Amino acid sequence: MKDIFRIKRHFFVLMGLFCLNVVRSFSQGIPPEINQLIQQASAETDFTRKKQLLSDADTKANDLLSVNIKNAWLWFGKGLISQMLNQYDVARDYHKQAIEYDSDIPEFHLHFGVSHYKLDNLNEALASFQQAVQKGIAKKDKSVQADAWYWQGEIHKVRGDTADARLACSLALKLKPDHFEAKNYWTRSIGLPGMKKEKRRLQKRIGQTQKPTLKKFLQITGMYEIS
Repeated sequence: MKDIFRIKRHFFVLMGLFCLNVVRSFSQGIPPEINQLIQQASAETDFTRKKQLLSDADTKANDLLSVNIKNAWLWFGKGLISQMLNQYDVARDYHKQAIEYDSDIPEFHLHFGVSHYKLDNLNEALASFQQAVQKGIAKKDKSVQADAWYWQGEIHKVRGDTADARLACSLALKLKPDHFEAKNYWTRSIGLPGMKKEKRRLQKRIGQTQKPTLKKFLQITGMYEIS
């Protein structure tokens, strides 16, 4: 039964993985010729064709890395390619390499965490998502912060921490009100009629009568420490 649950969880997370602003991440710093191939592969429904496009993208990335081995975005791109092929152990290593060359990019930590999550390394995944939030705050990137909070909610949900899962998803929605996966979790977990009541309960929990700033919210909840 536990194995069936893990398979189902991985399937639904896989379906949602590339909904979390991955295309936006592609265009940030990956060379255009590689970016185009990855986007084509993302939209491709034929798996054989998808694999070929990703193989072409990987070959181009390798060619460019032979010129500049320290290009963090190329390593990140190779990690995305591996994630799209369900090769999460390989993706984890590529994203680790990207972080070693540039640790300030929020997306690197986000996808590093996703690979750890897919490999059931939940402690490592949580630490990576927390780093993604911190880097996202520094870069004022609310979208990555929202995704990172959503994934933290997934970890809390897997561990059975329903209250923290809801709180993490509420933070994702605070940062990005149209965050599809976070909204979906709220509606599945408490239903639409219960959303307002639950939000009021969470607000009461942090002892605030008015909306706190994100930083204050994080400090009060104790879910993440901001120095």
